[in-house]
Amino acid sequence: MTVLTCVKLASGNQIRRATSGDNSPAGQRAARRQMARLVEWRVVGRLERRQGGLGRGSERLDLRPRADRLAAERRREPGAPAVTAKPPMWQHALLGAEIYTRLVEATRGSDRELALWQGEPDCWRDYPGQYGEQVRLKPDAFVIVSGPEYEDMAFVEFDTGSLSRAVMRAKLEAYRRYRASGQEQGVQDGVFPLVVIVTSSPERQCTLLDLLT
Repeated sequence: MTVLTCVKLASGNQIRRATSGDNSPAGQRAARRQMARLVEWRVVGRLERRQGGLGRGSERLDLRPRADRLAAERRREPGAPAVTAKPPMWQHALLGAEIYTRLVEATRGSDRELALWQGEPDCWRDYPGQYGEQVRLKPDAFVIVSGPEYEDMAFVEFDTGSLSRAVMRAKLEAYRRYRASGQEQGVQDGVFPLVVIVTSSPERQCTLLDLLT
């Protein structure tokens, strides 16, 4: 499992931390050279637009494999404008990349490992609703961290604070309905995964806690 196959967007710093973990000046220089080669080979591409607040622009890379970018271009209607990710989407994706990176760092050198990271849409769940209609749960990621004796499983939400209280309340209710369906427990030996919301500030944390009470 590599950061390039798990996230859509990451900084050079995140890539280095999730791969070599070498924070020395020599390690940082080596990582920059490696990423420059990936850009030159057109395996990844730098964001064309720079946005303040997201870190140094030179470190921001569009991590979709080139084959995926070409497939997206082929799906566009003739004459349609190219789709460019907006800053809120960058922030959401970069938060996901940071969560992935920290999980790799936390398990590196231990008896635990990040056994599975499923991003969108692979982590989505389809299940029958109350009246037999097809319903879809859309977590941002599904994660399994395994150890010698047990596994931790979680649906993960990347919350940058951009969604309203009403939208977040609807998301929480969607998880409650999915749990009540029993579908996930049938797959996971009777266990329903944790729902982990990683948010952007203490103030936002208070808002989310208020929604849960």
